[in-house]
Amino acid sequence: MSMVEEPYQFKMSEDNKELLFKYIYRQNDYPAGWKKEFGKGKLFYFSPGHTVIQFKDKEYLKLIGRIIKLSIVCDQGSV
Repeated sequence: MSMVEEPYQFKMSEDNKELLFKYIYRQNDYPAGWKKEFGKGKLFYFSPGHTVIQFKDKEYLKLIGRIIKLSIVCDQGSV
């Protein structure tokens, strides 16, 4: 999936996060999605956009749907 947008610009700390998505903006990489285990659970962070245009994109909506389904399956202990 590809989007044209200015990303939230921050550096990701190195505390056992697995980078899943990244932005390339002005020749720099920025984290856009990551996961990590935390206690007995799992954390997932995702920041692919912040305008209405992204939230209307069909591929973006499919991705959000997959993330929701995966979180439900993980919560039920099936993964």
